[in-house]
Amino acid sequence: MNIEMRSLVLSLLLGLPALIAGASCGGDSAVIDTPTPAPTPSPTVTVLSPEDALKKAQEAVDASKGYTITVEGKDLALPEWGSIDRGSIAVNTADAQARAEFERSGDGSYFMILRDRQTYFQRESCDRFARVPGGGQDVFAPFLWTSGGILETATNVKEGKPLDPFITLSAELKYLGLVEIALEPQMLRPRFLRRLEDPKTGGATDWDFSNWDFTYAIPSPAPDTPDKAPGGDPC
Repeated sequence: MNIEMRSLVLSLLLGLPALIAGASCGGDSAVIDTPTPAPTPSPTVTVLSPEDALKKAQEAVDASKGYTITVEGKDLALPEWGSIDRGSIAVNTADAQARAEFERSGDGSYFMILRDRQTYFQRESCDRFARVPGGGQDVFAPFLWTSGGILETATNVKEGKPLDPFITLSAELKYLGLVEIALEPQMLRPRFLRRLEDPKTGGATDWDFSNWDFTYAIPSPAPDTPDKAPGGDPC
């Protein structure tokens, strides 16, 4: 190989790395298309109908061991009993047994229990229990929210007034009339209830649900507990 040919080959070899570098740095002679990543799908948001939300609330109540309702208001008419103004009710869901402390305007405070579908009460001025005449099995009905209870009486179920972050429903319930219910956004358990004023069921009351999954001790009155009506002298 003569000297001129050897120089040409050497020049080509020395220039090859530069050509390769130029191609890899985006030169016009070597354009590499980078694939565009597929978009991440947005999470699906399930919007429940008012009826489905109420069913989920029923399931959530049934899954809990117990709960407490605190009532504030005036003239809440309880079946087989009469009116109360305020009180606190603790319910065990497994056996639908409950205890409560109620106040009646002009009549003082009462401690009440529901056991074996019988309602017993003890006025604050008394030292013994009495049974509601006939057993009073429906006295606690407005506060029993397990299956077979008051939620299953709901009619005219609609979306309620917005109350962030809760799911709100409007419905008519037996014993209570027109109510607005606020459900927890995740668990869908009842959190608040407002009972609107109704000539048949009394004045407006506000309910606060709490202590989910608690269980409560319910006293056992004597089998021969006498029947007496509330008011007057129930002792």
